[in-house]
Amino acid sequence: MKYTEAYCDLAERCGTLPTATTATVGTTPEGWLDLTVDGVLRAGLFAVEGGLYGITDSETALPPCGDTPRRARVTVTMFPPDLTVNQDGSRVITNLQASITLDTPPINDCPGGLVFWAAVLTPTG
Repeated sequence: MKYTEAYCDLAERCGTLPTATTATVGTTPEGWLDLTVDGVLRAGLFAVEGGLYGITDSETALPPCGDTPRRARVTVTMFPPDLTVNQDGSRVITNLQASITLDTPPINDCPGGLVFWAAVLTPTG
């Protein structure tokens, strides 16, 4: 994953791109799609108008405020910018793009805020 910051109103994150560079799109035991970014989030993915959408709360996306874990609501929308349709009708996706939003309420002495990034996900396997 490669990130570009699109907006930031969360002082501690502004200008700092996420360090997680690997995302895995997989399935749950029930057969639903999900997205895992190790150490950051795991969210179910839902098909919405040609894209995939996920939302979850994470206590690992932000460092704690003192000794108190910080909850962040993380939303992800993934979509294929490049789609090739082969002669047999099969479709090939060469990469995915995503918008990722992190929103956190104020807690103790730590202010709340919002930051979102554009991301490019390139398949590796």
